[in-house]
This record gives sequence, C-alpha cells and structure tokens, in this order.
Amino acid sequence: MRGRANKALFALVAGIVLVACFLCSVAGPVRAAEEKESPPLKPFWTGPVYGVFTDAGPDSAMGPRAKIHVPIGVALTKPFSRWGYQFTPETAFRWTTKAYLGEDSQPLQDPSYNWMPYVRIVPETSGALQWIKIGVPDHLSNGDTNGASRSLNAGSIEVAYAFQVAGLDVDVYAKGWYVYDYGENTETIEEVINLVGDFGGRIIVRGHLDMIELATELGPEWQKLMLYLPLNDFYEFGLFGEFHHGKFEGLLDYGTDEATTSVGVAFRPN
Repeated sequence: MRGRANKALFALVAGIVLVACFLCSVAGPVRAAEEKESPPLKPFWTGPVYGVFTDAGPDSAMGPRAKIHVPIGVALTKPFSRWGYQFTPETAFRWTTKAYLGEDSQPLQDPSYNWMPYVRIVPETSGALQWIKIGVPDHLSNGDTNGASRSLNAGSIEVAYAFQVAGLDVDVYAKGWYVYDYGENTETIEEVINLVGDFGGRIIVRGHLDMIELATELGPEWQKLMLYLPLNDFYEFGLFGEFHHGKFEGLLDYGTDEATTSVGVAFRPN
C-alpha cells in the first residue's frame, strides 16, 4: 500500500509540474509582450556604490569614519528620437553619509543627497560624444531641519566623451552649473563651488585598462584621485580608494581644507 501511495503522490506532483510548465509556456509570451509595452521605470545605477573607511572627519568628531555612497537613477519614459538624437527624461538620486566610529550617540553625521530630474541626449551615430544631460533643479541638501539645514539649487549641464589614446580608454565628464538658490546656512558656499559669480563646474577624467581604473576630479576648490581594482569572478565588486584634497568634502564644513585618504569596497555595475 505504501508503494502505491508513493506512486500516486509522485504522479500527482508530476502532473502539477506538467500543468505549471504548460501554463508558463502559454503565459510567457503574453507577459513578455505586456512588459515590452509598459514604460521602463526601472532603476539603474548611475555610478559606483561604495563604502570606505578614512582617517579623520571634518567636524568636532575627529577620528576614523566610514563613508557610504549610493547613486541611483530612473528612466521616466522610453527614449524618443529627434534630429539624429535620442531623448530620455530621467531622474537621479545620490545619497552620501558618514558614520563616525566610536561615537556613542548620533554617529551618522554630514549626510547629503543630490536629486535632479534631467533629459539625457544620446547621439544616434557613434562618436566621441556619449551623452548630454540637462537638468533642473539640481538639488543638493543634507535633508536636515531647523537651524542645521543646508541646501542649494542649480541648473546644470553635463557632457560625456569617450576617447582612445595610445591604446588606453579615456572617459571625460565635464559639468557646469548655475546656482540660483543657496538655501540656508550656505552663506559662503559660492566661494567654494563656483568659478565666476554663481557659475561653477568640474571635470572628471577616467582611464581604464583591463585590471585597473584611475580617475581624477578637478573642482574649483578641490581635487580627487580615485582608484578601482575589480575582483575577478566576484560579481561586480572591487577595491576602491579615494584621495581628497581641498574643500567641499561634505556639506558640514564645506569651506575647510582637507587631505583625507579612504579605502574600501565598491560595487560597480555595467
């Protein structure tokens, strides 16, 4: 009897599996068609996600700290073509915070987030120009309230180029902005982030080989050197290092000159 029961149970399970496979084979194309017709609205990474440790902090809580950086974006509609270019409305959100090690209370300090809706313009013919992003408001804030709030709003344009120099792949990102609102507690920030009056900008140059990537960022009052070493066969993770020199390391003491070295791990999707 037990053998018959086992066979009956096996037949029942096999039947359920066969029915499920049949339903999946029928419903699969329908579901794929529905997804094809739906708008994208899928998040994507706009840069590396990294967590690093560094040796000192910019405020009264001097000492080691951890820094976390998460950038994400969403395409709002499907691309549409005009005049030989593809236009895609998107929005991006970048969040950075620091955790001061050894702090008994409120270890998270100097948070900041950057939110910006923009239009990405991509040429339909291949060349050095990769894309152009035009956005407003380019909003930077620490998300705080009361007297600790810091924020500013700008309109910005960013252009990306890709070259090959002596066998080395080189990417260039140039961004310019006009700040039209400085918000609260940022009375002197224009002297740090701008070049002339309310106009500012920065440039990032990245060179990458098979095993290592190096990038430098040059701003009006700061310089950064970044390194990424991929860990082969370990998803998209790698070792990440950053050296920051100058001002604007965060929104807390943006006018303070610093020289800090940070080392950690980054997740860098394609």
